[in-house]
Amino acid sequence: MSQDELFQGLITSDDVLGKDVIDSMGRYIGILSILHIKKDTKALKGISIDTGFMKPTVYVGINKVINLGVDAIYIMYTPGSRYLDLKVFDKNGAYVGKVIKTEYEGSIVKRIIIRKGFKKLVLDVKHITVLGKNILINITKEDVKKINEPTKQ
Repeated sequence: MSQDELFQGLITSDDVLGKDVIDSMGRYIGILSILHIKKDTKALKGISIDTGFMKPTVYVGINKVINLGVDAIYIMYTPGSRYLDLKVFDKNGAYVGKVIKTEYEGSIVKRIIIRKGFKKLVLDVKHITVLGKNILINITKEDVKKINEPTKQ
């Protein structure tokens, strides 16, 4: 067996460290900074992503990594910190508020907490259609208020 055949289909840490990490929505998350390898089994367990100066490093388990590509790493994950302080606009372009917190189920962001004035609103991430410099949602701000109204029994 030749050396080329022996290494076919393998990548090295040099191939992936420093590469851009992109989430499943095509958004840039940061740069792959660390590979986490389980000592006894020698299995890759996860990656750490440097999200920028003065921002937290994010750990992502290997089960959330879609592809270790030649030019970028693709993951099925959006860090909760990515949502913080973003402005939220409804489907008509009306301002809903600003994200102050994220809620998780396991390691996945499920809800965002929005503040407008003294009010806090909770919104499932399923309503988010665009996450970029702002968040656009697929319902109106009136619908958000209805979702957050206490139920009367």
